[in-house]
This record gives sequence, structure tokens and C-alpha cells, in this order.
Amino acid sequence: MNINCLLAATFLLLSSGFGHAAGVIKCTDKSGNVLFTENAYHCSGQREPHALTLAVPSGLNKDRVNYSSPNRHYVSADGKWNIHVEKSLLEGDQDLFRASVAKLRETLDYVFSLMPLRSRTILSDLQFYIMWGEASPNGGRKSGMSYIRKGEPGNYPRLDKKWENSIVIYSAENLMYLDDLWSRKAVFHELAHAWHIANWAEKHPPIYNSWKSAKDGNRYTNVRDIKNRTIKNAYALKNQLEYFAELSAIYFVGGNYHPYDRAALEKYDPSGHRMVEALWD
Repeated sequence: MNINCLLAATFLLLSSGFGHAAGVIKCTDKSGNVLFTENAYHCSGQREPHALTLAVPSGLNKDRVNYSSPNRHYVSADGKWNIHVEKSLLEGDQDLFRASVAKLRETLDYVFSLMPLRSRTILSDLQFYIMWGEASPNGGRKSGMSYIRKGEPGNYPRLDKKWENSIVIYSAENLMYLDDLWSRKAVFHELAHAWHIANWAEKHPPIYNSWKSAKDGNRYTNVRDIKNRTIKNAYALKNQLEYFAELSAIYFVGGNYHPYDRAALEKYDPSGHRMVEALWD
């Protein structure tokens, strides 16, 4: 598998430590609003179990699910963002449809508000696709997000051709599971891939050299995460593409492992901090 074609692009929460099953409940609160939550305390009345797992499958393989055949149909959500949702989700679970669109809108509003004007203007034209996930009658994934670059469906024919130059959220249900930190980080991570590919070569020297320096200096090894667990090799080390995406997310919206935010990044990895600051200017 050529990671230069794939960007190692599927953000499957590899650095999260989420390898456990989580029981998500679909219910209503006291005001009658539909919730997707793990905490039954927030529920009032009838509860519907929505079993969910965030376990990462062994091996990243975009051909595991065929998104090009049968042809997928989408409905476009109203609003300023270009959000398209798998039509079968609207037909099969309107509550999840509305909730996932609302959450993505809220996340996009937040992360774009923190971007410099030039990148915000350019990236706001991206398309965003929300897939139902494993419950889709045409098949789907349990989690993950990807930036799909122009021409990539030609290299991977099981990708939907409509996805060119877009960010795909593979599971609406998984999106509802993520807390604010994770939803913002995951979306910004993919936006950073889009920004990288739109402007520079994959091995753009400022990015590649900073990543190589961090790797040679044993940074991002044995770092603590937000649950006080040790991550032997943080996802930022995977390659220069993921380094730029991870550091961009940490810089703008925060991360789940050390360095957790912009100030800590500047102290821990000054070269990476300068690189992100310069390339997003």
C-alpha cells in the first residue's frame, strides 16, 4: 500500500488508546430532545441501545468496504458548510441524521473560527460527507475520517468518485460518540492534510525536516495522554504527513497527548511549532 497516495489518511483514532467497546444509548432527555450518550443518567423514558466499538481493525485498507458499488446517494444539508449525508441514514435513522449534521456544523464553526483568514477562506470550499457506518445497507466502517485528494478514487476504485477533494466521516454514530476534543482534533487533522496537499509537495522541506528532527531527537515517544497513559510512539511520528496534521491540530484546537496545546508545543518541539506557525500564516 502506497502511503503517499493514501496520506496514511484514514484517521482511525490510532493515538487515542480507544480500543474498547462503548455502549452508546439512544434516548430522550427530560425536554424530549434525542441524545446519544453512554450515561443513562441523562436519559428519561425509553432507551435504545446503540452498540458501538472504537476498536481499530488490523491494517488500514480503503478497499475493505466498496463505496462505489452499489452507487451511494446523498442528501445535502442546509447551511453554510458543504455537508452531504448518506441518504440511507436519513431514511433509516432521522434522529442520528439530524444529530450528526448538527455536531459536524458545530465542530466546523469552531475549528474554522481559529484558522487564519487565508486558509479559512480556501478550505471552507471543501465538501464534507457523513456516512451512516456499519448500519448502512450498503456496508460501512465503524469509525474514521479521511481527506480524499483529487484523483484518489482513480487509484482506489472502491472509493466514491464524488469524494474527490473532500473530508469523509465514515460513521455518524462514531461521530456522536466523540467528545469535543476528539471531534475537533479529528476534523482539524483532516483539514491539515487538505491544506498540506493543496499547497506543497508531500516532502515539503520545512515539514519533512522538522519531522525528521523530531524523530531523530526521540520526541513524541513515551508521552502521556489525557488519561495519564503512556503512548510509546505518538501518531505524529508516523510520517511527515501525519506530523504536520497532528501538530496543526495541537496548535489550533489541542491534542490528546503531550504536548497538549500550543504553549506546550512551543516548549517541547520548537521546530515543529515554528513550522506550523509559518505554514498556516
